Amino acid sequence: MTVDDIKRYSVMLGRFGSGVLFQANIAGDTYILTAKHNLKHMAQGQTVDITFNTLQENNWGSRVLKFTREDNINCFVHTDEHCDAAILKVPYQPGYDQIIVQYGFENKLKYMLCGYPLDKIKLNPTHEFAFKPHLIEDFNDSKNFLQGAITKKNVGQENLMGISGGGIFGLTENQLVLLGIQSKIAKSVHPDGEFDYVPICHFNEIIESCPKEAHLDLLLPGYMKDLMSLGSHIMELKECFDKGFQATIRAIVDEKLAEIKHSPLEIMKSSIKNKMLVANENEIAYQSRVLWSSWLEYLLVLTVAGKDLVEMSSLETLYDSCRIIHSETKEPWVSIIENILKTNFEDQPKGSIVLVSTEHRPSANFCIENAMLDSIADVRSFGININQSKQLSNVSKFVHISAFENECIVKNERDLSKLKGTKAYELVEAIKTKFNELLSN
Repeated sequence: MTVDDIKRYSVMLGRFGSGVLFQANIAGDTYILTAKHNLKHMAQGQTVDITFNTLQENNWGSRVLKFTREDNINCFVHTDEHCDAAILKVPYQPGYDQIIVQYGFENKLKYMLCGYPLDKIKLNPTHEFAFKPHLIEDFNDSKNFLQGAITKKNVGQENLMGISGGGIFGLTENQLVLLGIQSKIAKSVHPDGEFDYVPICHFNEIIESCPKEAHLDLLLPGYMKDLMSLGSHIMELKECFDKGFQATIRAIVDEKLAEIKHSPLEIMKSSIKNKMLVANENEIAYQSRVLWSSWLEYLLVLTVAGKDLVEMSSLETLYDSCRIIHSETKEPWVSIIENILKTNFEDQPKGSIVLVSTEHRPSANFCIENAMLDSIADVRSFGININQSKQLSNVSKFVHISAFENECIVKNERDLSKLKGTKAYELVEAIKTKFNELLSN
């Protein structure tokens, strides 16, 4: 993701403040997170322009959405007078689902304050050129619902006014990370780049305090509440030749997906959570679209293979012998072998299997047998201790999650396609056999 992506997610409220777009529910209303004090320019019943940046064929433009404030219907504020947080609700706006939230800054990420300062707006009435990012150099004390932060010392009052309601963003390869919303300038006369922002957790407090009829969802990606929304992104079989075979497999996939009842929120509350990531992975990966697409594929594979997933306790037990771990890398999975081997495999029994999830789906080398590790790399050079070495000895093989699609189905298209049509049951059984062969040690 780039600063241009942040620009798309940043809106201007009238000509007095900034806001951030957030999609908390699949195809549901879109939220605009902003500073509560911006609402003093927007009285109950008053209509203002909300201006969006648009990017088409590398050309920036803008569009306007009319918004009429209706308290507790499309405008919600934090009930504590000291908390400068508000949420506006607008009709669904497509294309704003690549943003996740973070409940505290991390040194691994660089953060930016982004929005529409008044000095830029005055010079750029066409709006799309008024957007301004400021790199954050440091964070300082927190106080009364606010966290302090510092941009460059030469960033003055005129450079920060108007950014109120703008986002504090971090960038990862796959998603935008929203840390909070700018509240106010720390020192009104000579701010020297200092400002305060409202951490994102206080926006969830707004949502939790609202009645159910407000229909507000917690600030999590929509797919973490509706895992099935990712169903069309798995087992796509793009390399199959027979379209009829593709359609038959798709029907089987959809039927089996309907049997899956576990949700990301349920999984995150279980003992599985602390075992889901490859070593040295940032915790924001817990909200990754790629991670949860892979998890849906994992649950599908286990369902087709005939595993008992009815109770969460059954899934927790099964996970120890056949777990899936995820990395946000865009590189081939063999490039992160060191971090894979340094992952904590405590509780895995002898002969267990580890599935690996990455965005890059290999075209070959889907499986690494334990016996191959010494020929792949000098494991000792990774600094793996005795305890880690014992844990690794219990793992029989590492398998990339994409192998179930490519090795079990696509590679066997010619034989499996003979079973489509009236032999659908035999086709399911044949795929079940292939999956179990790959899952065996």
